[in-house]
This record gives sequence, C-alpha cells and structure tokens, in this order.
Amino acid sequence: MANYLKLMQEIKEEKIRPLYLFYGEETYLLNHALKAIEQVLGTDAAGQIDKQDEDYANKIDRIPFNDLAFSLMTPAFIASKRLIILRRTALFDKTLSDDMLDNLIHLVDATNPYAVLIFVEDKIDKRRKKNLQAVQEKGLLVEFSKEKSDSLKRWGAAFLGREGIKITGDALDSLISRCDNDMLLLRSELEKIALAFKGQNTVINLELLNQIALPDIQGTIFNLTDNIAAKNAQNALMLYHNLIEQRQSPQYILFMVGRHFRQLAVALNCRNVEDVKTKLNVVDFVARKLWQQKRTFSKEQVEAIYLLVADTDYKIKSGQIPEAMGMELLLLQALEPSQMTRSV
Repeated sequence: MANYLKLMQEIKEEKIRPLYLFYGEETYLLNHALKAIEQVLGTDAAGQIDKQDEDYANKIDRIPFNDLAFSLMTPAFIASKRLIILRRTALFDKTLSDDMLDNLIHLVDATNPYAVLIFVEDKIDKRRKKNLQAVQEKGLLVEFSKEKSDSLKRWGAAFLGREGIKITGDALDSLISRCDNDMLLLRSELEKIALAFKGQNTVINLELLNQIALPDIQGTIFNLTDNIAAKNAQNALMLYHNLIEQRQSPQYILFMVGRHFRQLAVALNCRNVEDVKTKLNVVDFVARKLWQQKRTFSKEQVEAIYLLVADTDYKIKSGQIPEAMGMELLLLQALEPSQMTRSV
C-alpha cells in the first residue's frame, strides 16, 4: 500500500506498474496522478485509441470481465501501453460470490507488461482481504486521503503568491474550512480569487473573502449552535432560515449540525486546541472555535443532541416528517433540555 507521494515518485521515475487500485476522498490528487500516468504512457496524445475509461456506478453486474481481459491483451497502437480505467466497480467494498471473485482474479491475471489497469473506487473495505489480495499480488494500492490543513494552507498561500496576491491567515483558514479540505474545490476558489485580483497588490482578508467566496456554512453552524447553547430560539431559527435562503437544503443543514456535534464530542476529550486540530484535521479557526464551544455544552448535552440528529434523520428518510419541519423541530427540542430528553 502506498500514498500519493510514493506513487508520484515512481511515476517521475517512469516506473509504471501494470495494475493499480486508487481509492479515497481526495479526487484532485487522484486525477492528477491519473494524468501523470497518461503523460508517461502517451495515452493523453493518443486520444481514445489506446485508452478505455469506464464508470460502472457501483453496479457490479455490468462489468464485462471477458471483454476487459481481451482489451488488456490488445497491443497499443500509438501509446507505449494500453490504459484501462475502471471506476466505481464495487469489487472492493463487499464480499464477492465465488464466481465474482474468480472473475476478478481472471481479470487481474490478464494484466501484462504492455497494458495498465487502474481501478478507481470511492472507498474500499479493508476487511475484504481476498478481493484486495488479488490486486496486491500484481499491483499497487494507493490511498488518496484528504491533505492536512497545514499542507493546504501552504499550498493555498503559494498558489496566490504566484499571482502576486496575499491572504491573511484567518481568511485562508476560513476558505479551507468552507471547501471542507477538498483540494479540487479549494483550487476552484483560489482560481476565482486570482482572476479577480491578479496584479492589484491586494491583501485578501476575511471581510473581502465573504464578498467573493463560497458562503461560510460552517461559520453559520457555529453561530447557530452558540445560540442553542444560549437558549436563543429566535436567533437560532433566523440563522437556520438564512441558510435556507442561501439554497442549502434542510437535509444538508441537518448533516452539518450532526457533523458539528460529532466534532464537538471529540473536542470534549482533547487536551488543548492543537489536540483538537490534529485529531479532527481541521484548520486553526475551527479548532479554536470547537475548543471554546466545548465549555458551553456538557458531554450529556452533546450526546443527546447528536442522538436527536440521528433520530430526526431517520424520521425524514422514512417519510415520517417533512425535512423542513424535522429540522425546525430539532432546533426547538435542542433548545429545551426536557423535550430533548424525551425525544431521545
């Protein structure tokens, strides 16, 4: 098993293996690695002649194993090797039947020095050892996990620096948080900033960022939960409706509230702000806010509200209540300890 840095070192040395399994959340780095392999093989210049890119949308029964094995054994016409990319096969996140496992092994056995087969999965289940072993024996597993916040800060500052733009630390923290540490989304926002301010000798601060960047949903969630702690129903509901006006769905807001209290539960057991930052892989701003906010909620309150979120999510998905009503009821119950206790 390898990470992005090890993989890129091998690609730089033009050591291309016949088989890979790529997986993880960081699609920006994953796509960058795919492009780098294409450049070494020459399939980027050959167009679709020597490249096959299939997305099976996690429908395992759609995979034509025999046809793919035949394609692997077909010589490349222009590129140095044929490239086959298979996306979302669902071959590595569940127990396979004996026949399906045999199909996977047969496909892997068809790999050879004249072709490259790459599986690209959103996630894998590392307990499925037989599935993974089929790949490990002949190829390389590479995990593309989200980059640490400190790395993203250096990358973001350097990106803007090349355009002659400076950004304050709190503004960059906020931007990374808004993008949820996603490099693809972060790059898009950085490019937008670069396009707007290139050559203007501008310093991007938090106030300016609020005018041009994605809405600060996590910041609003912090404010909303601060008002829950203060038992301020009017402000909590106002902030919720502000998010709705920004076209955030009640279901997404529910997810964000649930994630917030899950992070808060971790923060309750941390020693200091740096501990929060390390355990949750969040930027300084978020770590500080969680550390401050943990003083306003007891462990029992955090657990009760998190269970209330789970209960509300179940009721919405099972059709028992509309999602907008469910979110508003959750806020009101979280504001009233007695009702919250009865609910959970």
